[in-house]
Amino acid sequence: MSLDSSSDLVARQSKHRRRVIAASSAIVTIVIGLVTMVTIVRLRASRALANHTLEVLRRTEALSSHLSDAETGERGYLITNDTNYLEPYHAGRSGIDTDTTALRDLTRDNPEQQRRLDALGVIVRRKFDQMERTVALQRAGQAAAAVDMVRSDSGKASMDSIRR
Repeated sequence: MSLDSSSDLVARQSKHRRRVIAASSAIVTIVIGLVTMVTIVRLRASRALANHTLEVLRRTEALSSHLSDAETGERGYLITNDTNYLEPYHAGRSGIDTDTTALRDLTRDNPEQQRRLDALGVIVRRKFDQMERTVALQRAGQAAAAVDMVRSDSGKASMDSIRR
């Protein structure tokens, strides 16, 4: 083997090594890029799920707050016979309708949560039926009967069921 052919061989081997190293570096860079992209996609999906869960919790808290407002308005009216106390009652009722609709939309892909909303809707209607009866009794001048209805604890039982 001559010196020229030996140096050609070394040059070709060196060139081949550089190509292998360059290709390996490109492959490693592509793999790292793909792993990073998959991680970012998963993080975005996790963030979206966490935000969705927070919105469901926020709406649930709002519904609970609107129920308390309605109950407070009802009781204020029973105590004072002042119709101004019915404002939070009516606002609470409207808020509950809005919150329930939003919760239905937010959980439409979850049959278990939809069943819970169905059950909650029944209890909320029962609670509002009771509050409407007490308000009607108060308006009719039957304050003692309205207070007796509140003292029966049926409203408290409904609120306890709603909280559960």
